[in-house]
Amino acid sequence: MLPIYSEAVSRTKVNYIHANPVRRGLVATPGDWVHSSYRQLACGADDVAFACDAWDVLFR
Repeated sequence: MLPIYSEAVSRTKVNYIHANPVRRGLVATPGDWVHSSYRQLACGADDVAFACDAWDVLFR
């Protein structure tokens, strides 16, 4: 496993995680997955089921 050593690597990994439910055919877009931080990080939504405060400052 490679370490997360930069913001670019962190973004790549988070984007990969957000795309997992889409790749599996569970939802049409990453924002449709209820248990995801996608809407919080990408859209600034406050009404999310899964909040990730530590990542929030990295992606805004």
